[in-house]
Amino acid sequence: RLDSQAAMAYSESSIDGLLEKFELAAQRQQANKNSTVRLRAAEGDLLKCAEICRNELHSAVAGDKDLLDKVFGGTCERFFRFKNVLTEVTFSDMYKNDPRWQHLTDVIDAIEEVLKGRGAFKVGAVGTKSISGLRYKNFPTRFSPGQLVSHKPEYDGSAATGFEIEGTLPEGLTFNKSNGEIRGKIPTRAYVEEASLTVKCSNPAGTDSVSLTFSVGAPPPESVVYDLPEVIYSQEEVNWIPKVEGGTPAEYFIEPALPEGLKFNSITGVISGTPVTEQEPVEYTVRGSNKTGTCATPFTFGVSQAPPVGLKYDDMPTQCSRGSVIRLNPKLTLQSSLTNIEHYQPLPGMTFSVEPPLPESFKISDKTGVITGQAVDVVPPTIFTITAQNASGSTSFPLQFSVVLKAPKNLDYPQINGELFTGKAVTLTPEVEGGVTEWICSPNLPAGLEFDSKNGVIHGVPREVTEVTSYTITAKNPDGETSFTVELAVALAPPSGLAYPQQQPVYPYLVPTNLHPTVDGKVEKFSIKPQLPAGLELDPLTGVISGTPSDVTGDIKYIVTASNATGSTSYPFNFAVKVMSPTNLRFPGLDNLYYVGEAVTITPEVEGGATEWMIEPALPAGLKMDPKSGIIKGKPTKVAPEPEQGYVVTATNEAGGESEVITFQITAPAPAGLVYNGATDFTVGTEVESEPTIKSGVACTWSIVPDLPEGLVLNSDTGVITGTPTVVTETTDYTVTAKNVTGSTSAAVSFSTSEGYEYNNINHNYAEFIESVTDIADIGDEPDRKLFYGNWMVWMVHRAWLNDATLDYFDFTNAQMPPGETEPRVAPKLMKAMEHNTVITSLMLNNSNMNLKQGVELAKSLQVNKTLKILNVENNYLDSNAIKDCALALTENKESALEQWRFNGQKGVGEFFGRPVEEAVGNMAHANKKIVKLGFSCADAHWNDVVARSLIRNTDLARRARKGNHGDDKDAVPAVQKSLSKVTLLDVPPTAVWEHFDIEDAKLTVARKYVGTQKRIPTKEQLQSYAKAQSQPLKFSEVGPLFKLFRTQMLNSAKDTQVAIADAYSDETIGELRGWKEQNERFNFDLWPSEDVRLDYALAKQPVIECSDAFAAWMMNT
Repeated sequence: RLDSQAAMAYSESSIDGLLEKFELAAQRQQANKNSTVRLRAAEGDLLKCAEICRNELHSAVAGDKDLLDKVFGGTCERFFRFKNVLTEVTFSDMYKNDPRWQHLTDVIDAIEEVLKGRGAFKVGAVGTKSISGLRYKNFPTRFSPGQLVSHKPEYDGSAATGFEIEGTLPEGLTFNKSNGEIRGKIPTRAYVEEASLTVKCSNPAGTDSVSLTFSVGAPPPESVVYDLPEVIYSQEEVNWIPKVEGGTPAEYFIEPALPEGLKFNSITGVISGTPVTEQEPVEYTVRGSNKTGTCATPFTFGVSQAPPVGLKYDDMPTQCSRGSVIRLNPKLTLQSSLTNIEHYQPLPGMTFSVEPPLPESFKISDKTGVITGQAVDVVPPTIFTITAQNASGSTSFPLQFSVVLKAPKNLDYPQINGELFTGKAVTLTPEVEGGVTEWICSPNLPAGLEFDSKNGVIHGVPREVTEVTSYTITAKNPDGETSFTVELAVALAPPSGLAYPQQQPVYPYLVPTNLHPTVDGKVEKFSIKPQLPAGLELDPLTGVISGTPSDVTGDIKYIVTASNATGSTSYPFNFAVKVMSPTNLRFPGLDNLYYVGEAVTITPEVEGGATEWMIEPALPAGLKMDPKSGIIKGKPTKVAPEPEQGYVVTATNEAGGESEVITFQITAPAPAGLVYNGATDFTVGTEVESEPTIKSGVACTWSIVPDLPEGLVLNSDTGVITGTPTVVTETTDYTVTAKNVTGSTSAAVSFSTSEGYEYNNINHNYAEFIESVTDIADIGDEPDRKLFYGNWMVWMVHRAWLNDATLDYFDFTNAQMPPGETEPRVAPKLMKAMEHNTVITSLMLNNSNMNLKQGVELAKSLQVNKTLKILNVENNYLDSNAIKDCALALTENKESALEQWRFNGQKGVGEFFGRPVEEAVGNMAHANKKIVKLGFSCADAHWNDVVARSLIRNTDLARRARKGNHGDDKDAVPAVQKSLSKVTLLDVPPTAVWEHFDIEDAKLTVARKYVGTQKRIPTKEQLQSYAKAQSQPLKFSEVGPLFKLFRTQMLNSAKDTQVAIADAYSDETIGELRGWKEQNERFNFDLWPSEDVRLDYALAKQPVIECSDAFAAWMMNT
């Protein structure tokens, strides 16, 4: 420490140490001229250093004069180093009259007088050698971004008395005029073209200079190499990542163009995709370049046609009943340089043949290998050899089957146990030997149960109590029939599984609360013992506990009972009512941006509750805060003058308070990017809903010309077209306009209204032709829906199968698809197509005759589909199990893009699907962050609350996404999105503490001490308690702003240093923190583990922020 050095006898080395610290403090003062806070801290530090130097030198003047001669005399180098700093530094108004600087100046002047009096001030005396050979050894011609720099000059001759520089140093570097040192750190993303500097060095005997030429930038790339396999096959996915020597390229180029199916990423240089056709070897040249240079690397590859090495048909029964319909899809395996891959799609150049020929009623497509037909004639057991062949090879599969005369027999429903319960979903599937073409049930099943005449499945949710009744089920085919008698009774299910999942052990006094139950079965009455605290009540019909507790109570055990005529179930739980200080104040629905005229509702959440709310400064015109609830509502009336304004919200009750800083901007962009994606034809008598999407601009007034058909209306606030058309119209062009205070935009919408179309039989010759098409360009014109509705459906489904790039809206609304059991080329094929389709974003299957089996197939597609955004399967024949499977599939598919899912009104099921489905849908909605609309009725109060809250959250996220990132530049290195849980600051910053924190601010010092001792950022409550213990109490309104300021300064100090960031699974990555941002407690951290890898960690609340021992020690520095 400087003060400990001052107490020691001085020497040449101790004075050199003082000089070095004095000069460094002066450099920092010069470097912080543009920051008032940092400049004030730097000047205070420099004056403290000047005071220590003055005390030491004052002792020297009064002490041994021979020692003074030895240290400061002769060439007087040390004297002039002090003199240069004193001459060059100018202070701000705050410190310009500080006496400590003048005191040091007086001592230096006194040293000069003593030396002159003793004849030791020999500047320019005989023997002083002129400076020559000035040089900076190993001074680079190029600095790298992020590089630490320290270069001192060397020269011949007597000591220099000063240095000067002509020209501009790169950002981050400083020049010491006393010793000529160039030091500092180049910013991470700095770039400077080649530039020159001149440094001059002088003493009384003469001057010398040196010219320095340099640039700043990443090193140029030297080579770009791809590790290619020996053989590259068509239809094999590739992902070739370049290996780069030298600097990382900012962009890549390739010549000539790659084969069809392969893509070249000009930012990363990655070659990816699936080559479609074979190609002779071609030489390609890849060039990688950045601002400092370019390299070019040639490489050669061709594409060979992959030979088939495996073929199978999974779904073929060994024995078919006469009359049964089949459609068999091949699974073809192609040879690969890595792992052999199964293909389900038709492949160019592949042909299929069969030996012996298939029976007359069956056909195989020679292009796709699909086998279709209906078993008409008896066929003995036969092995048919199917061969797949292309120019590179062939493979075969032995397909064995027979067609027999076989009446159905041994019909049974093994899952029946006799008694069913109301509200409990049921699916009873028959087992039968032989093919069935018709199912009959007599009499009709109890209300809520449905009998599927296509497959004999009994499904639904019983709604009414019934006595034991016999039902005769008959299974028929052309060769006979069989029957089975089912005895069923429906009883009222006693309630079970009562729980209050969101119950807490303590509830805050005078804060409204809602507690929703979950229970299985019909409940006629809810009751509770003992009586709830004053202000709370139990709804006897719903079981919801709600109200505002107005009495403080201890911990009391309550028992809620749910009962009906059959039985009851109970749930015991304990809770107390206490006065609780507000903590963890947050605004989860707050946006960073609001528009003039937009309806705004910002609702706070705070643990412990609050009775009074305040906000400073005043909100923008049009917005107000409710002082009792803290809710901010209104419509902004004008653009805010500041780009972004911060507001301090303070929530208090009789036990304490809490504050939080929120920020948002008010703007008014003109609407743009208006699009309607919807059907081109609506059916008379069928409900219509067509929603617009708009890139920017809200708070619009909507209009349309000409008028819509009778029965349809445009919502002037939302732009949604709804209603039920009542008249037939020709295709008409409409113009929809959205207008706000800044501007307007329009979109063209064209559609007709018709009476709908009746299904007619599919022409099998046409269907076989469509099935043979492997290239969407060959599919032909759209069939006339009025005349050939069946053919039109086959044509549409095959477009989906081939991934038609123009088919993003698939609409089978009111299209009665033929049963999958008799026509596999429509509904079953469509469900399978959605597994691999990457184009369709809207799948409209409302009232389209979907059955149970298609529900299961749809769930499999939803498990892997990443493109579909809107799905409507209302008013079909799906049961509770099918809906549950779909919900579970969406929960599992983390990459699903689905935003809207409507599935209400399934025929035979009734209004509700049962508690297992409601639980599955609730868990899916909670886990999924994209779904904003669910067409779904939920009886369970708890799961209905979970779904509602999840949709509100997702709607907030979607709204923010629509508002954000307009006009942002694309990043040179794309970031990989990551979840976030913890940040650990590892490295000590290269700068002083006072350059980031005002060390004279007592409140910030308290926060620094907390981190220095605890090695983590405190919560606001911990900071307030710690400050009180340190005799530095904080007001409630001070805590939030102080906490946010300190957190910002601490994280800013860690920029461009090494940190460790853990994701939600505690998987930790170490890298350089290039940046971070926070707005309204939504965090992003920009981490670079290497120059070509970038990770964007995000969390909608503050992560755990910790630091290393070394960082904590740095925080304690003064």
